[in-house]
Amino acid sequence: WELASIKLFTLFTLRFVGDYAHMRERYDRFELEAQQRGDQYVGSTMRRVCTPMWLAEDDPEGALHDLARASWMPATAKFHVQHFHELVGRSEIALYTGAPEHRAALAEGVERLERSLLLRVHSIRAQYDFVRGRLAVADGDVRLAARLAKRLVAAGTPAARCWAMALRAGIAGPAAAPALEAVAAEAGTLGLRALAAAARHRLGELRGDEAILDEAASSLAALGVRAPARMAAMLVPLAPRRHQLASGDG
Repeated sequence: WELASIKLFTLFTLRFVGDYAHMRERYDRFELEAQQRGDQYVGSTMRRVCTPMWLAEDDPEGALHDLARASWMPATAKFHVQHFHELVGRSEIALYTGAPEHRAALAEGVERLERSLLLRVHSIRAQYDFVRGRLAVADGDVRLAARLAKRLVAAGTPAARCWAMALRAGIAGPAAAPALEAVAAEAGTLGLRALAAAARHRLGELRGDEAILDEAASSLAALGVRAPARMAAMLVPLAPRRHQLASGDG
């Protein structure tokens, strides 16, 4: 059990860093070992946690197929941490593809999570707020995104504050350049390498700066990303147009 926990912690760490190339190396090795041991728990948890690895490889269909292979589930009808990891994974697939059918499939999972006790766990709530906030930004629902950003700041951790900065940059839409610079700097300081590179890529897109775009694309490629523009838009979506929030909403 201790060895399994170390393996899963390694994958969680690589997910937060955004080092999808090293995640792939560990994933392939850990998956083979899990199959050899008949360890369905580790195998299924890996598949639910490693969705962004498939997206980095520009393979959302592979991500969906891998989620379908995640057969282990706790013997309870309640919403479990396994359900949570799958919900985050499917949310990121929806962000990456923009496909309506993927978005529609999230509603039940969101409702079940919000009825569960899992959101009392600060790390789970922060991850949920960030992915839910990104979906809200992509939809242009800046009021919801702003509320979730405030909740991330209140979480009090450096990563959660950086995620809040990313949501606020997304809310700014076409006027996000200064906020994106701040996100890139803060994420770089924290070692959130994919988020830092994605923020720089979005900055290059807004400014039409080929030098910034090339540098950011190279950074993302070094992390295992094959389609930098799509991955950057998944990690740092920008609202489709600038919205003005009423006082107190931000």
